[in-house]
Amino acid sequence: VRAMQGLRRTGYTPQTAIADIIDNSISAGATKVHIKHSPNPEYSVVYIADNGCGMSEATLEEAMRYGSSQDLANSNLSVYGLGMKLASSTFSERFTVVTRDKYGIASSATWDLTEQHDTPWEMWIGPAKVAHIAVLNSVAGEGTGTLVIWEKADLKAADSVARQTLNKSTSDSRIENTIKEHLSLTFHRFMNGEAKGYKSLDIYFNTEKLVPFDPVAERYLLADWFHTPDTFTQPVVGKDGKIEDAPYTIQAYFLDPTDDAAHKTIYQESKQELQFQGIYVYRSDRLLQMPDWLTFVTTRHNAYNALRFILEIDPRLDAQIKTDVKKSGVLLPAQMFENLHPIIRGFRGEIERRNIK
Repeated sequence: VRAMQGLRRTGYTPQTAIADIIDNSISAGATKVHIKHSPNPEYSVVYIADNGCGMSEATLEEAMRYGSSQDLANSNLSVYGLGMKLASSTFSERFTVVTRDKYGIASSATWDLTEQHDTPWEMWIGPAKVAHIAVLNSVAGEGTGTLVIWEKADLKAADSVARQTLNKSTSDSRIENTIKEHLSLTFHRFMNGEAKGYKSLDIYFNTEKLVPFDPVAERYLLADWFHTPDTFTQPVVGKDGKIEDAPYTIQAYFLDPTDDAAHKTIYQESKQELQFQGIYVYRSDRLLQMPDWLTFVTTRHNAYNALRFILEIDPRLDAQIKTDVKKSGVLLPAQMFENLHPIIRGFRGEIERRNIK
């Protein structure tokens, strides 16, 4: 019981937890993911459904098992194979996964944390409920797919206003906006059909189809701006025990800061704000975390709102950049820091000289 409760404290937010579930959907070849948030007076219920390849009952049991020795990953989006359990249990005391495989057989498995004192490490597995199948069918039709259900879910950590409030509907609205904004940025390459080796993905939140947000879309950039990417390599130990060179690439972008009447719509759309400046780190076309200066700079300043960097990381560098279970918390090793520092310092100096706000 203590181990399971401890694993719930891995630092997820509701938005990063839902993103981790969507990673599984993408790995399963899904083209649609539907998220439904049903707020209740005390808690919420969250449904995350996809039309991916689904799982057999045996595979579902392994996917739900804590400490499974099997590697069930279908793609590089999986790092440790713990995301679905930890993401779900962090915000839900009872979570269920319903899945239907290529033979049309539907299975269901449930972890109920409130029962662990009496039946530690026991989960329920068996046929799916009719109501849950109906939710899955609304996304996957009669085909394969998977549905994750968070019951008794508390998503308060996604509220941009940290204090408690009696106006729950206002809080729920802020929570939903935070989640939608996070997903639109994290998966924008998948939603735009630009992710290499993956199908184009549509993400819906309740009934709204999310619009991808590309932080360096061409329409946001200065017309005369282009920076040739700089590529470096970092030695890593490959699966065969031999040393390999894993690449990483950085590219700088200057956004157009013009916000007069003719450009205001594009300026607002580009979100030239403090929380969106800095370095965007991608791993397999997925944003690892919200933009940050990665210790190259200690504080943010409005003078750099129009400066953004894209840092592409090879998945083989996971251990070296300290990628954690929730695929965030980037910490660059010394050599990578030394290679990137003069580039970042140089472009920060240039944007100061251009007097871009």
